[in-house]
Amino acid sequence: MRKRNWVPALVMIPLLTACNQGVAKGDKEVTPEMDRVISTSIIEHNEPLLDKTDEQFEVHKIYGTKEEDGTIDVYLYTLYEGYDLSTGDKAQTGASLPAHIELKEEGNQYTVVKYEEPDDGSTHQSSLESMFPKKLAKNAMKDEGSAAGLDQDMKKKVHTWLEES
Repeated sequence: MRKRNWVPALVMIPLLTACNQGVAKGDKEVTPEMDRVISTSIIEHNEPLLDKTDEQFEVHKIYGTKEEDGTIDVYLYTLYEGYDLSTGDKAQTGASLPAHIELKEEGNQYTVVKYEEPDDGSTHQSSLESMFPKKLAKNAMKDEGSAAGLDQDMKKKVHTWLEES
């Protein structure tokens, strides 16, 4: 089950880079540029759902990729959260869940062609299994209770921001 803790609000979100844990197996290695596009798209996609906070951060774990006909499917688990200076490292809003992103490569630039998350509730597992290859879906389901171990990566980003603010 994905965790969500927000009230819908429209916010402006600054560009922040992702934290890609490890090199994923698949047809295509995830480059720093792909990582940046992935992180930005996740934040922008969920922008209307996030409470207004001083800063937003996103980290993710890549399970695998598949390249076909000029597009790259990226299967991942994301953790994104919003923070306020007044509350320090206590997350004010955010979510953690599996996601599928389809990128189109044009030179060394990438654009998001498709972004999807699994359904909530009783159709969660079946929708995840329809989005992800079978083995990767099982890995994502195992990670759902622990935010894929991304908490420490998030804390590092937040503490760096707090030290610089």
